[in-house]
Amino acid sequence: MTLYRAAQAASLAGVSMAELRDFTATYAPFFSEQATPPPGETRLFTAEDVRLLAFLADVTQRGETADEVVRRLASGALAEFPWWVPADDGDGADGASALAPVPQLQVIAQAFWMQAEESRRREGELRRRLEAAERRIEELECGLAALSRAVEHKRANGWTGVWDRVRNLRRRSSATASV
Repeated sequence: MTLYRAAQAASLAGVSMAELRDFTATYAPFFSEQATPPPGETRLFTAEDVRLLAFLADVTQRGETADEVVRRLASGALAEFPWWVPADDGDGADGASALAPVPQLQVIAQAFWMQAEESRRREGELRRRLEAAERRIEELECGLAALSRAVEHKRANGWTGVWDRVRNLRRRSSATASV
């Protein structure tokens, strides 16, 4: 059985050393005895411990609370988690033969997928708002055209009638003044 030092386990699982310490303290019953030794002893991780670290990083990144994670672990959710420690190809490089650690790439890919989903959702929302704005512009243009026709009609007919009445009032007032 391969055992990993804390730094190796953190690197393989794509977590920081602080997260590794927090995870092993918070979820100690789910780790092996080697991963949670008494104070002063060296912490070593099995492949299953590293897988548990990757699982914890994944679910906490999605915002699950510690209670939710404990319930999921107790119900066997780790068995369904599709991640395993990359196999050591025997090149003596501590299992780090990939150009980039696979767990970190998995985390990055998940982040990109989530951003793409959010972008698609936002695009749909913006498209709906644009369509609503275009409909409103069309309504306003129709209203403006109706108002323009009304103004033209008043210019052609209505305003001359008003001026004629004003002139008649002047004539009457002039006529009464001369009498």
